[in-house]
Amino acid sequence: MNYMNKMHLTEDVVLPRDLITAHREEDLVIFVGAGASVDPPAHLPSFKKLTRRLAEMAGVPFEETVNDNGKKTPQEPREYDRFLGAMPKNFDLRRHALELVSPPDSHPNPTHEAIMCLSAAYREPRVVTTNYDDHLAEAAAAAGIDLPARWDAPFLPQGDDFSGLVHIHGSTKGDRRGVVLTDEDFGNAYLSNGWATRFLVPMFRRYTVLFVGYSLGDLIMRYLARGMSAKTRCYALVSEDKAARGDWERLGVQPIGYPVRKRKDRKGDHDALVKVLQAWNWFARMGEKEHRKRIKTIIDAGPESLGIVDHDYLMFRLEILAGVRDFTNVTWTLPPEKAWAWLRWIDGNVPEFKTAFLGEPTSKSTNELLLWYAGRFIADPKLHGAALDVVQRQGQDFNDFLFNQAQYYAQVLGEASPEAGDRWKVLLLHSIRRRKFDNPIPYRPAGEAESLAVLAEAMRPRLVLNRWWSSGADNDGIPAAPSCELVWDLERESLGAHLSKAVEQAPAGDPRLGLILENALLECCEIVKSYNGGRSLGELNYEYRPAIEEHDQNNKFGHGIDAIIDALRDYGTKSQANTDLADRWWRFDRVLFRRLAIHLVTVSSLSANEKIGWLIEHTNLYEPNYRHEIYHLLKMVIENASPTVKERLLEHVLTAPPKTDHDSDKLKKYNTYNLLTWLTQCDTNWEQARIARDDLQAAHPSFAPRQHPDFSMWVESGFIGGRAPMPQEEFTSRLHQDARAMLEDLLRYPDTTFEQPVWQDVYDLVRNTCTSQPHEGVKILDALNQISHDRASRVRDMRCAIVEGWGQAGLTGLEERVITELHNLTDSDEEQVHRTISRFLCNQIQKRQKSPESSFTEQMRQIASQLWREHSEEFSNPNNIDPAGPAPLHLNSWPGEIAQYWVGEIDRRRHEHEEPDLTTEEETALINFLHSTGSLRDATLPALSYHLFYLFQVVPEFITRELLPFFSQNDTAAQVWEAFMCGPRYSIDILRAGLLPAMIKMWDRIDHFTDNRTQNAFMNLTLNILFFADIDPEHQKQLLRRTVLTQQGELAWRFAESAYSFLEHQEEEKKDKIWNTWLREHLTNRLNGIPREARTEELAAWADLVPLLGTHIPDALRLFSNRVVPLMRSHFTPTQLNSIMKIHGEELVAFYTERLRITSIENHCALVCGIKRFIQDITNTIGEEKARPLVDAAVDAGISVESRR
Repeated sequence: MNYMNKMHLTEDVVLPRDLITAHREEDLVIFVGAGASVDPPAHLPSFKKLTRRLAEMAGVPFEETVNDNGKKTPQEPREYDRFLGAMPKNFDLRRHALELVSPPDSHPNPTHEAIMCLSAAYREPRVVTTNYDDHLAEAAAAAGIDLPARWDAPFLPQGDDFSGLVHIHGSTKGDRRGVVLTDEDFGNAYLSNGWATRFLVPMFRRYTVLFVGYSLGDLIMRYLARGMSAKTRCYALVSEDKAARGDWERLGVQPIGYPVRKRKDRKGDHDALVKVLQAWNWFARMGEKEHRKRIKTIIDAGPESLGIVDHDYLMFRLEILAGVRDFTNVTWTLPPEKAWAWLRWIDGNVPEFKTAFLGEPTSKSTNELLLWYAGRFIADPKLHGAALDVVQRQGQDFNDFLFNQAQYYAQVLGEASPEAGDRWKVLLLHSIRRRKFDNPIPYRPAGEAESLAVLAEAMRPRLVLNRWWSSGADNDGIPAAPSCELVWDLERESLGAHLSKAVEQAPAGDPRLGLILENALLECCEIVKSYNGGRSLGELNYEYRPAIEEHDQNNKFGHGIDAIIDALRDYGTKSQANTDLADRWWRFDRVLFRRLAIHLVTVSSLSANEKIGWLIEHTNLYEPNYRHEIYHLLKMVIENASPTVKERLLEHVLTAPPKTDHDSDKLKKYNTYNLLTWLTQCDTNWEQARIARDDLQAAHPSFAPRQHPDFSMWVESGFIGGRAPMPQEEFTSRLHQDARAMLEDLLRYPDTTFEQPVWQDVYDLVRNTCTSQPHEGVKILDALNQISHDRASRVRDMRCAIVEGWGQAGLTGLEERVITELHNLTDSDEEQVHRTISRFLCNQIQKRQKSPESSFTEQMRQIASQLWREHSEEFSNPNNIDPAGPAPLHLNSWPGEIAQYWVGEIDRRRHEHEEPDLTTEEETALINFLHSTGSLRDATLPALSYHLFYLFQVVPEFITRELLPFFSQNDTAAQVWEAFMCGPRYSIDILRAGLLPAMIKMWDRIDHFTDNRTQNAFMNLTLNILFFADIDPEHQKQLLRRTVLTQQGELAWRFAESAYSFLEHQEEEKKDKIWNTWLREHLTNRLNGIPREARTEELAAWADLVPLLGTHIPDALRLFSNRVVPLMRSHFTPTQLNSIMKIHGEELVAFYTERLRITSIENHCALVCGIKRFIQDITNTIGEEKARPLVDAAVDAGISVESRR
């Protein structure tokens, strides 16, 4: 199990994991070339320079004569072995060559030492070299490495069984006859005698080989290639520019690039090569003690400090059982908030950890992580919500190991916190192993109702976790338990039809049916109550069912529970002869049952007096959970009640239950007013109730009737706002009469109360007034300065409201006062105040996009700079806003808004001057944002990334250098891409500047995105670029390959489905270009298994796309002629199918007929419905005769097809 196929041992170089594994398994040969001996203190020449110096010694021109169109011209020789072979016979070539490579001042360099240390890291070294010098042996001796053997050509060992050092071309210490220099020498070594080939062929076959010190153009590589085959496992560490050349693959060698920096002498600095060899050696020699120490250091620093090297190291160790145990041993003892940070990291980075939540088997090392997850998080009352957060995001289909651990630790959790334990237990029982009800019954009932056993199973819900805004997190950022909802396998319409049929056919009061319906609803209530425990979410009630009777408000909530409630309601209505059933349901002591009981009394045959009497006996008239049903009963009967009963009812209304700790006396009186208003509306002739209402109204002039008093919440289109303390006109009028007295009154408003204005409404009133009448803000400020400091926090809030209102206003004549107030607020340490300033700056700069430079715009820049300078280091994301959540940090923090302000200021200035460069002030601000760290960078970097396209237009070089690299970095890529994709715009220039290579890299990190929605957006952006951007064929090829290779092909089918959705909305001309540019070739490759075999679901998605291809439908059908794939999606046909079938009807009928004949419809009700609709549409378009093959295939598959009438 490998999580990654590559690994960074240094920040500059990434090594293939197969290479590292080969070294660990003692299956690696390091093959060393002349490049290793170039750097000091070796200072030895390359083969080319050696040839040149030998020519100089022999007095022979370093050139050869070539025939160029009949003209003989000299040039530098291309084949150095042939040049040396033509040297004068009386020149002792070997002696001079060996002298040149063994000067007395030449000594082993760090590369030699690093190679030999690495080769001996596990046991015996295994090194082969074409170099003549003895520096590798000298380096080994200096490092205390014993060479088990040494061979010099032509006396070589068996290539598939050797250790030690092999000089395959001879050496200064060996027989001079074995030195390979000339073409004759090479021919003897590799052809006629073949001793080098006899060594190399089995060596390449047996071992993995790493070339160091070679380049692609080296003469020796041409000869070495003779020993390689298609099955050789060869790598080469070369400079990045040489690694980019494609000819390496032709030789069967995978290049590994490292950066080369230019030194002052203009020569290349290969320090990165030495560092990666040294890091590899250190890594290989680490013992368990060193691993534990490094793991602890990494964990103590936290995942936010994880660089690419530590990231890859940690991923490597997490594949090994001992490494996982090192990780879990340290993280088990961390404080909860730090443990949660590491769980999030594991969740986002270890693929097999996620698969456990999808029901797939996992390895022993991953099982150790799952044991840590269960024991550290599920079992901890403080962390069990974080464990549920993982379940909500990853899946609820636990594999066996995870399920067993979760069961055990849920019991442990229950001992520490019974409520939390119940939450996990009910999840495990009603979600994780709840067998799915795969539609064994028809969508709609036919004749007889289904048996009660079948209906009982169909009514059983499954518990599904979701993450609503209210779930939140605690002060340490640890998420609370997610919200839950109940889902049913049958659609509400289908379940409702079957239950309605059962109620209709059953005898009135059938106890068996009643018991099954009661049990179904009671199970729903108990599941939700057990999961929610004592949380404010409580049990099933209003959010699932606003009204028991049929009502428009119910249409907003399409749950299966509605079908159960409807069935119980109708069962009760049909069976009730007295109040026995209502009393029984009341005793269940569950809100929905009690609401059903009140409704049952409402529709019963009891008299109006009896109904009111039952209501008074069972309720106090004010329970908010039963409000609608209480109000509904009173509405239906009050006019027919006797005066005596009305008098009794009014007495109960006026003697409402005593207020609780959560209710104010004013709230209690408003509830009474609300009920009296309802009663007088329902019975306009009830004088006593009207008098009582009027008395309350006189005592509380601010009371006003609600529009829908019988509902706790009313859902309709439009905006739901608060209640202003007074109209704006009255506010401004009183402001000029006695501003201080009025403001002191407003400052007393509570933060929360029911159906009355609260402090937020005061804030909104002040803000809106200062927007429409900005000069009034000065009046408010002057009055606030006279108010005592015991209301300092409220005064501060009101000052913020003024500034926020000014942000949306025209400020002519007020600029100086506004700037003064902003400077005053900047001194505050409160995040809310900083946010007020940033919002003001953002709003004002948007209003001034076409305004010229002024003192006000200059001072806005100064305030923005001051706010950053004085408070940026303090910023810590105090509300634990998810940087990449649905309301991301850069849109909900002052640093993010300050970054947006500067983008707006750059735009304003360019409107005025159209200068392409940044000012010093602007560049400083952007650099500050881009070079920030932690939460500060989380807030600012996405803000700039969102504006990438615009900023690149302004300063392409700056953005290429400073911002685009974040789109490729492992720790920032997902964050900046998510922000950019909120409104992606691109140009061919920005793609070429680095965005396109970053996108290709991002495919390998696509699981870093927070959810499938973002992944799909990234796929759509990829398709947009493939469809519309004029990118070069090589990048196009790389991009398409990533869609297949990423996550071992797991995303290929989703990419194909995205392509379907994308292509469906394109015009025919664009489809033609897409087909010819890349789609035809890509589809051909996928059908041929290039670059990997395609899974059936991917090919099915590509096959679904065929009808969208217009004039190219015949071409696509020919591609699929030898590869029939089944139908797999219920929506496999385009919306414009009818017009397509008129042109290509018979061809497509044959195509779909073949697909249908190999399609399995077992347990695929939705697919069957889709096929039925499809056949009906085709039959209507092209006629029964032409559609006959498809109809026959459907019937053969067991699908009943209705004939046309």
